[in-house]
Amino acid sequence: MKKIIACFLLLFFPSTQSFAWGFKGHRIVADIAHNHLSEAAKQGIVAPLGNDDLAAISTWADEIRAQRAESHGW
Repeated sequence: MKKIIACFLLLFFPSTQSFAWGFKGHRIVADIAHNHLSEAAKQGIVAPLGNDDLAAISTWADEIRAQRAESHGW
């Protein structure tokens, strides 16, 4: 019986941690990823990103979600 109650609680009262990370989480992950890039890879992303860095563009999908319905599942 306790297992059934636990399953019920997990299904119907999910933790807020199970939701998307949002802007802050994406920026943190992008910063961590940038720290793990080789120097050659860091130089390679300068051309497509220009003055932006990975953290700056990591929230793009969140920013356009409201304007572009097809991006919901991205």
